[in-house]
Amino acid sequence: MHVDIDIRVAFSAIFTFLMIALCFCAVKGFRSNRKIGRAVGWLDLSLLPPMIGNIIIIGSSVEIRSLVGEYIFSLGMNGVPVSRNLRQYTLCWRQTLFRCWQTSFSVMLLTLNL
Repeated sequence: MHVDIDIRVAFSAIFTFLMIALCFCAVKGFRSNRKIGRAVGWLDLSLLPPMIGNIIIIGSSVEIRSLVGEYIFSLGMNGVPVSRNLRQYTLCWRQTLFRCWQTSFSVMLLTLNL
């Protein structure tokens, strides 16, 4: 059985599904009690504008609409590293990593002293 589906529609559907999954992950991050969860939620939300621009680029057959999608994609991709979200996520991750390292180092010192 041959299914004749436009590749633009298929990719737009895939990206829409990925956007819904990203929103779900952001909500889970915001509901988390850990400090890094909130940072992950904001980071996930900051990745939505580039995905919206990508959907517009893929799904459009009109040049001007594709150009608008390209601008949204570029502004979104440039906004992710500039935003406070990436910095906050990195700082939370480093603090979590340092805490884990500090705990394992303390356990190692206690084991060596015994």
